[in-house]
Amino acid sequence: MNVNNLLDLYTDYLLVTPTYSTATGLSSVTDNKVSHDQVTRLLSGQITSSTLWQQVKPLLHEIGCDDGLLIIDDSIEPKPFTKTNALINWHYDHCIGKSVKGVNFVSSFYYSPQYSMSLPVGVDYVLKDQEQIDNSPYARLG
Repeated sequence: MNVNNLLDLYTDYLLVTPTYSTATGLSSVTDNKVSHDQVTRLLSGQITSSTLWQQVKPLLHEIGCDDGLLIIDDSIEPKPFTKTNALINWHYDHCIGKSVKGVNFVSSFYYSPQYSMSLPVGVDYVLKDQEQIDNSPYARLG
């Protein structure tokens, strides 16, 4: 499977999956014709906000309307058993009120109320590639 077909398949999978989207999940729904490693390689270098935008731009022009909404949200995909690095690190999760180890990403969606349709239009990953130590008195509070 070439990169463009895999990107199309992955984009379709993200659009139709009602729960968590994972590389293992995509592999499972394709009866392992697409491996977890193929998806990981695709995500590690191929999908950027720019490539995603190029994929959805034609459809967005079709469904765009004056009362459309741009929805921006940050999320954390927990990775509790993975070693930390610039991408997988500790992030504060305001939903549960504590820090969790995982991938923090910011996604943006366009919603068209006229067509009751939403499209992903951007994704960026939060990288923590500089270590900092907080010596303030507040850092010592439990």
